[in-house]
Amino acid sequence: MGTSTLDKLRARQEVLQARIRREEAKTRAQERKADTRRKILAGAGVLDRAEKDAAFKAELHSLLAGFLVRADDRALFGLPSLVSDKGQSPDAQAAETDARSAA
Repeated sequence: MGTSTLDKLRARQEVLQARIRREEAKTRAQERKADTRRKILAGAGVLDRAEKDAAFKAELHSLLAGFLVRADDRALFGLPSLVSDKGQSPDAQAAETDARSAA
């Protein structure tokens, strides 16, 4: 009696755990979709305001310049790449130039 009951309970537990995992995945997917939608709507609102307010546009441009690091992301907003042709950041390039001048 004990073994068959235990086997049935374990099988039921596996089924329930699989259902729980599916529901958790579904909830995570819904949360990601909602987060993406919030970002799109917030971005649309910010860009709309930037079109109408030059001071806000300048502030947004400055914020994005300090926030975005990937070249393709920066290009979307007309920002220069952080990596030079030599593969160095502008700061590393300036440090190298300073070191050569000091020598």
